[in-house]
Amino acid sequence: MRRLLLAALPLLAMPAGAPAQPRPGVESISFQVGPCFGACAGFSFTVQADGTGLFEGVSGSALPGRHPFRITRAQYQAFSRHLAPVRPARGNVSFTGPDQCRGIITDQMHTVVTWRPARGPGQELNFYHGCIEPRVAGIDRRLAGAPGLLPLARFIRARPNRRR
Repeated sequence: MRRLLLAALPLLAMPAGAPAQPRPGVESISFQVGPCFGACAGFSFTVQADGTGLFEGVSGSALPGRHPFRITRAQYQAFSRHLAPVRPARGNVSFTGPDQCRGIITDQMHTVVTWRPARGPGQELNFYHGCIEPRVAGIDRRLAGAPGLLPLARFIRARPNRRR
């Protein structure tokens, strides 16, 4: 029990609302969802290729606070494959405003996905779900379905204000 408590101490030191920081040398994906105006949940989680994960419920989630979880290698690979089509080739890509979207629906949630390889630079996708742009419709659907590939249902409350 004491070892478990000592192992959990670094988790308590993380700032609220920030995705868990992965260990160096271990591939990871962080997924952060900002709340909308209404009943959308705000949460973040990081999963690592070694099967460790940390969920943090911020606002409107079923379980606020930090919750470690485990996934199988197959679950990590399925999650990674699901997000692969929206992963930038390099650097950061944003779909958050009038420069990238023909129209904007206000008060929607946003998602930030960060890929960190074991070595080298990572990539980040910053996506506002109110972006009206035909070329990004698939991104919205892909991001909306991603958390369902992992054992997170008990942490996340339904988000009735999401457009699809």
